[in-house]
Amino acid sequence: MSGQVVTAPERAGVAAGSRTVFAVGAAAVLALLLARNHRVFTGAVYERGDFAANSIITADAKHFELLVGNYSRLGFSHPGPAFFYVQAFGEWFFHDLLGVVPAPGTASGWRCSRSTPYSWR
Repeated sequence: MSGQVVTAPERAGVAAGSRTVFAVGAAAVLALLLARNHRVFTGAVYERGDFAANSIITADAKHFELLVGNYSRLGFSHPGPAFFYVQAFGEWFFHDLLGVVPAPGTASGWRCSRSTPYSWR
C-alpha cells in the first residue's frame, strides 16, 4: 500500500466524470435509435382485428368511462382496465396534446414497436 488517502472531493470528481460519460453515451444511443426507427414515429398506424377492438375500448378509457378490462370469448370481462388507461394516456399525450404522431394508433404502437396486426401506410 502506498499509504495515500483519497479524499472525498477527489472521489466526487471521479463520480461526476463517470456520470458525464454515461449521459453522453446514453444520449448517443437514444439518438441512434430515434434516427434508425424514424418510421415508427412518423408512419400512420391503422389497427385491424383485436387491436381495432382495443382502440374502441381505449376511446372509452380516454373519457374515464371504462370500469372493466379486456373482454373474453367466454362472455365476461377481465378485471382491471389499467392497460387501457395507459394506452389512452399515450394517445392523449402524443396525438391529441402534442400532435407528434399522425394517428392515434401510432401512439399506441410506440409501446408495441412494429407488430404484425398493425397496417403501416
